[in-house]
Amino acid sequence: MDLFDNKERTKIKNEIYDMINETHKTYACCKTCIKIIQLLYQIIKQEKKKEKYIDIIIEDILEINLCNPYLWNKHFYYNIALYTEYFLDNCKYTLNIIKDNIEKYIYKSYNNQNDLYIYICLPINPICKTAIMEQQKDLNHNINIQTFSFLFFFTRIAH
Repeated sequence: MDLFDNKERTKIKNEIYDMINETHKTYACCKTCIKIIQLLYQIIKQEKKKEKYIDIIIEDILEINLCNPYLWNKHFYYNIALYTEYFLDNCKYTLNIIKDNIEKYIYKSYNNQNDLYIYICLPINPICKTAIMEQQKDLNHNINIQTFSFLFFFTRIAH
């Protein structure tokens, strides 16, 4: 004997799918927020070479379209063809959610990417904490790879 009849099973299945889709959408928003913070950080780093006043740099950044695929391609070396409408919609959706927090915290934490993740992305949803932790883990992994590569290269030169 089944616990639920077919009609109830379909209803429960649809509710579960809806919950999974909503969680995925939220997590994608968290990941997009992290990429937007990285983009801001890259732009600030690049503009510091030309402009010595951080206030001017930040004011200029707040005026540009951060969801412009050409801007992302310039700073992340992505292929423009990979940018779909889904990405642009997701970026715009995420930017709409975080815009106020960017304006609120960018001046205080422009030189600390991790603080920006916490101040700007975490308020989206607690699930963003997982995305932030993954990002930090990936960064640490990449730093370890670079360190070992450097040490290997250095020892090869020394011998």
